[in-house]
Amino acid sequence: MANSAFSGCGKLKNINLPDTLKSIGASAFSGCRSMTKIRLPDSLTSIGDRCFEGCTSLTEITIPKNVKELSKNTFKNSGLTVIHIPEGCKIPAGNDPFGLGKNCKIDFYKP
Repeated sequence: MANSAFSGCGKLKNINLPDTLKSIGASAFSGCRSMTKIRLPDSLTSIGDRCFEGCTSLTEITIPKNVKELSKNTFKNSGLTVIHIPEGCKIPAGNDPFGLGKNCKIDFYKP
């Protein structure tokens, strides 16, 4: 999926991406303030920087098992309260790796 593919699309709410998708470009969904749910396929291996920036209605997301790294700004200024991340996926260091505060729980799962 191209960089900024759906950036600023305020009417997107529930997104189900195709099972053949391998990567999501930078800022692909940034500013999609109405998005409440997105299903990322297991085929996904790469999520671009600032991909979900400003997705304030998105509260929970599961990162597929084949994604190996997430950047600090992937979820910047989003509404996420729970992020499910596969064990072994590299995330930024620190107590608040995505800058979402104490209200966001990071749950590591075994793929």
